Amino acid sequence: VTMHESTEQVYELLDNLLDWSRSQRGVIQFLPLEFTLFSVANNCCNLLQLSATKKQIEIINDIHPNQVAFADPSLIHTVLRNLVTNAIKFTYSGGKVRLFSSFSPIDNTVIVAVQDSGTGMSHDKISHLFTIHSNASVPGTAGEQGTGLGLVLCREFIEKHDGKIWVESVVGKGSTFYFSLPNAQSYLHNN
Repeated sequence: VTMHESTEQVYELLDNLLDWSRSQRGVIQFLPLEFTLFSVANNCCNLLQLSATKKQIEIINDIHPNQVAFADPSLIHTVLRNLVTNAIKFTYSGGKVRLFSSFSPIDNTVIVAVQDSGTGMSHDKISHLFTIHSNASVPGTAGEQGTGLGLVLCREFIEKHDGKIWVESVVGKGSTFYFSLPNAQSYLHNN
């Protein structure tokens, strides 16, 4: 592990610990507004491009440029950063990480997804993902370490938006993490 990689791991740990601490104390600012998901996702992808390039992983932002949500962009950036970091961590060299979105007319929400072509997970592993669990963090495909807090934060931040977060995964094929957010128009009409 290089000095740069060690520094990145420590920074990720501290950032997640600070966010989790603020969340537990109820002091995280929640400032929802209408914004395009593409731009927040693009910022996140640019931030993590170096990590992806080092593993020869392609990041693809297929979120529609006009897809609008009503949410806190800072919290959604944190969620995407954690999900894309994990996708890179569990994808082998030469793989792909893809972000995409859709609209669900059933409950009038925007669904955002982060899909990888990585290791995938068993049903047993999935059942412990969004809770603080002693064995939740496992090394990535290149030995990368995690904090075990990233997905807990994601769950808390998405629930703060009255959204849901879930995962579909096949061992050896990869995982897709989904989360839902209020559609800007429906939120503004209902509140």
